[in-house]
Amino acid sequence: MSGWVICGAVLIALLALSLVRIGVVLTYDDQGLHIKARLGLFRLTLYPRGRKRRRTSSKQKHRKASGGKRVAPRPEKAKAGRRLAAAPAGSEKRTEPQAKIESAPDSSSGARPEPPGEKQSEVLSEQNTSQASAVRQDQKREARQAEPDRPRNGGLPLPLMELIDFGLSAAKETIARLQIDCLEVDYTIAGKRDPASAAIQYGVLCAGGGTLVALLENSFYRVRRREIRARVDFEGTEPLIWLSLALSLRVGQLIVLACRIGAAFYQRIRKQRQEDDEHGTKASDQ
Repeated sequence: MSGWVICGAVLIALLALSLVRIGVVLTYDDQGLHIKARLGLFRLTLYPRGRKRRRTSSKQKHRKASGGKRVAPRPEKAKAGRRLAAAPAGSEKRTEPQAKIESAPDSSSGARPEPPGEKQSEVLSEQNTSQASAVRQDQKREARQAEPDRPRNGGLPLPLMELIDFGLSAAKETIARLQIDCLEVDYTIAGKRDPASAAIQYGVLCAGGGTLVALLENSFYRVRRREIRARVDFEGTEPLIWLSLALSLRVGQLIVLACRIGAAFYQRIRKQRQEDDEHGTKASDQ
């Protein structure tokens, strides 16, 4: 009995998780663009991120503590710098490795010559390695010539145009599943400099608003709330715009969409491989 209860609880939890909506919220105002990610009732700011504080070095902290003035070096460091400057060029202390190298006797004069047998063996080994590398290169060249000419996609699983076509179709299918939770546009036209052109621009915006709404309703899954407002400020000198757009998608819809796109991509790759194999068999027969 407890097993059925656990299975039922897991199914209910998965069902509740599949109904959670995830999406993104875009806002544009006089302060710039703001992007937030949405997960259920939670919001996470993606852009702009908080600026990180620059780490101040110990010298900068010391200067700030001393009122911005440079502090004179310590007397010990100053004396050491004076000693190094006053010392002659050839009076540096020799380190132990340098002294050992200098004190080591020159073995070039009394060195014993290498026997001729060792030199001959080295020459033979080098010749053998060079011959082996040449043979390998010849074998690779013959194998390349023996292979049939197959269409190369530059390392891509599909040709570039097919990838672009698949990406556009996947994007179209994804947009068809998205829901616009909120679309608010508030545009204020500045008409102080040229009131006539401001009035014409207001008429164009009012006519284009209906076309935009119809296009969004046909492209997206649903538009829950929309408000597009336009006004003319005959005393303003600069236009003002405020935009808010919220897009969302259920987790279950996202999983189903990912499975469908992945299955379609696998089918295309499989079809492309079959075509490549058929092309290779025809070329080998010829």
